[in-house]
Amino acid sequence: MKELLLIYFSLFTCVAAQAQGCSYTLHGHIYDTEGLPLPGIYVTIKEADKRSFTNPNGYFEINNLCAGNYLVEYSAIGYEPITKEIQIQGNQHINITLEESLTALSTVEVIGEKKVSALSSQTVSTLEEDDLKQTYGKSLGEALERITGVNTLSTGATIQKPMIHGLHSNRLVILNNGVRLESQRWGAEHAPEMDPFLAKQLSVVKGAAGVQYGAEAIGGVVIANPSTLPLASPWQGEMHLIGMSNGRQGVFSATLEKGSQKIKGLGWRLQGTLKRGGDLQAADYSLTNTAHSEANFSVGVGWQNARWQTEAFYSYFSTTLGILRSAHIGNLDNLESAINRQEPFVTENFSYDINNPKQEVVHHLVKVHLQRTLKDNLTLSAQYSFQFNRRSEFDIRRGGRSNIPALDLSLATQALDLDLEHKLGKNWQGGIGLNTSLQDNDNIPGTGVRPIVPNYNRFTQGVYWYERFIGKRFDLEAGIRYDYQYLEVATFVNRVELVKPDYQFSNASFTLGGTYYWSKYLTLQTNLTRAWRPPNISELFSQGLHHGSGIIEEGLLYENGQLNLEINPENEQAYKWVNTLTYQDTRFVLEASAYYNYIRNFIFLSPFDTRLTIRGAFPVFTYQQTDADFFGLDINGQYEVYKNFSSRSKVSLLYARDIVRDDVIIHMPPYRFDQSFTYQPKRLGKIKKPYFTLQSIYTARQFRAPRVVPISDITGLTNQQVSDIQAESVYDFIGPPSDYWLFNWQMGGEFSLSEEQSLQVGFSVENVFNIAYRDYLNRFRYYADDLGRNFIIRLQYNF
Repeated sequence: MKELLLIYFSLFTCVAAQAQGCSYTLHGHIYDTEGLPLPGIYVTIKEADKRSFTNPNGYFEINNLCAGNYLVEYSAIGYEPITKEIQIQGNQHINITLEESLTALSTVEVIGEKKVSALSSQTVSTLEEDDLKQTYGKSLGEALERITGVNTLSTGATIQKPMIHGLHSNRLVILNNGVRLESQRWGAEHAPEMDPFLAKQLSVVKGAAGVQYGAEAIGGVVIANPSTLPLASPWQGEMHLIGMSNGRQGVFSATLEKGSQKIKGLGWRLQGTLKRGGDLQAADYSLTNTAHSEANFSVGVGWQNARWQTEAFYSYFSTTLGILRSAHIGNLDNLESAINRQEPFVTENFSYDINNPKQEVVHHLVKVHLQRTLKDNLTLSAQYSFQFNRRSEFDIRRGGRSNIPALDLSLATQALDLDLEHKLGKNWQGGIGLNTSLQDNDNIPGTGVRPIVPNYNRFTQGVYWYERFIGKRFDLEAGIRYDYQYLEVATFVNRVELVKPDYQFSNASFTLGGTYYWSKYLTLQTNLTRAWRPPNISELFSQGLHHGSGIIEEGLLYENGQLNLEINPENEQAYKWVNTLTYQDTRFVLEASAYYNYIRNFIFLSPFDTRLTIRGAFPVFTYQQTDADFFGLDINGQYEVYKNFSSRSKVSLLYARDIVRDDVIIHMPPYRFDQSFTYQPKRLGKIKKPYFTLQSIYTARQFRAPRVVPISDITGLTNQQVSDIQAESVYDFIGPPSDYWLFNWQMGGEFSLSEEQSLQVGFSVENVFNIAYRDYLNRFRYYADDLGRNFIIRLQYNF
């Protein structure tokens, strides 16, 4: 009954408008002189410190504007900038036409920036800079949870990765400043190695995006875009200082940038972040050994004129993460006891020490991007990138070996991308492209432990083509892509015989979609996509303990604990249909997306049994394949209650099914309802842009969870007996946790220190009532509760 009331309440309030005062919206379209929409045009209101850019339809939107007069600048490389004075007294729509220019412009789009989506029928949700500021200090996965349909798959309190419509890890492509992040090859408990402070905009493509972004984008794409490089500006930057009570965490981040006065079109940026936190706290006890530290650095430099754009970028990411001590158990009896305990086995006093088990991660990224406008209707771009990822995992070891990593891996990836974009007449535009990558994975010797994944070399090649027709009332688009992958592996059979199997995977992807502008207020997007993904190295060859998750994993090629190279792994093949209806007027905004995703040969990790090793007792999980389908609904809306007061609602519903077994699928997100109320007056004394937000998030119990088979019921059984039980239906060692309701509070504002300087202050409380709960998507829910109350203060100094 409670769930039905919540659904009714969320659907009833799932409407939006911008409140009067400081909740008005300026939106519109930007066209060229031939009437074609222009994507990637920057729209800037300096007085309000707001910025947006146009989507593939030439549409832009700037929210939360106060009543008054503003100077709005429209600019992009190759076009004459326009500045117009706009009087805001309510929500307003405007159309702008830009003329081409042969001279360099002072304000341009990000050099080498990837478009959010080359195809307009894809459903894209975006967190702009104002929303991101309220997530600073958090991980990428936690920040993206603000987007409807996006969850976080957690391994304890320090490792989070995004999940879109029930899919995660290698089914998502993460673009960091236009480069595909290649560091998630070793399993699901490795968080993305990127600094969220780099991004001034986070976008999520929710459809299968195999045509634009290649194999493995069957779940969607996460795009982290930095701000524009300054090409003709004085020194400017920002500093962030963040403190959090839970874990007594501190975060410092700074950005410094400048445009050259001597060399026209040259600009650069420096950015760095330091983070340190101690043991985190659940509502009633300490989560021992969850301290963590982080140090990041990046530098970017770019130059451009009317025809050329160039950029070089380097980033360094380093983190050390403590792994919950109670996830590593000494014997089978204690393991079963730990899973059924209300509190963890180990709850020590607070400490900043990071002891074993722990992870140490270092990630380097280098990018060089070149773009040349060949003709008015042709643009050629080339990008080379190199990434190096080093991961060391330390276990609790005897004999003075605790300082020797039990897992030591390095991954080097080189990629080359070529793209040619074109326009054909007034109504047609499209592009063709070629993507190539080389990848080398090595296990560093000297660990004394069998590597969980073997050494391998991987080569990929992809080619794509898409076209788009732009009409007055509708857009139509189609694309096709072909990818090939060669995988060469070096591993051992029975730990003695060295073998070097190789695998070749190939397949095609396509997309077909359209956007229909039903009326001034109503838009319908529909997109049908076929995408595919080859099995990942960890899904094929995992054999051993993953310290980060505290479980033993066995890959698809293992049968009864033995490597069987006769097994033929199959590609995942996904068919996803997404329909999005958007309605917006002066008092009402509603976005509703319904989707269906059928995945053939779906690969998932399922509980199997338990195993006692010399390093302790751990659950055993095995990779399996089945056919699955996913039905889902995302609803997002806002409602103007009265002046300066607005309501926002989000609903995420997902139903997943194992078609072969006619059963549930493990580790799928439960229903979630998010309701918030915001009061945002124009000013409060000297405070500009004040806001007060109360948020409640209800997460339902996952009623479609696997049946429970206690550890004692499978202890002592043979592998074949356990396999027979698993073949009947997937099971778990414990049932899903209870539903829970969290309340959060946020408030903040801005102080003007001078014409060029300002101080933004934010204060928030997470889990206000210190509720004890366990999240179904946290892989450490077997051992401990999630985080308790957390007070956060954020200071941002702009100069």
